[in-house]
Amino acid sequence: MNINLVIKDAIVTEKISRQNSEGVYAFSVDKRAGKKDIAHAVSKAFSVKVKSVNVIKVASKVKRIGSSRKFAVVGGGKKAIVKLVKGQTINLLAPKTEKATKKEKEKKEIKS
Repeated sequence: MNINLVIKDAIVTEKISRQNSEGVYAFSVDKRAGKKDIAHAVSKAFSVKVKSVNVIKVASKVKRIGSSRKFAVVGGGKKAIVKLVKGQTINLLAPKTEKATKKEKEKKEIKS
């Protein structure tokens, strides 16, 4: 499978953000991708070593459109929880650095 098509986007939630320090990241991936495909794509895209990959199938939901009697199928797909080798991180998905928080503190001090 083409590496560029495997990873759709990163999933950023509070739970995953807390686990980022432990080297755990979540991605929305193609339905046809397997664990080996996902591990290979993450390692090539972010230049890291992948320890393990857990895959979750997300069920689609039927939603009602407006006030009409029409329904549409929404969502669905596949999520991948990727654990990296100890000591490695993905800089693009890492939480804010100290520099950014210092700037925010300075702004707060100026306002008060």
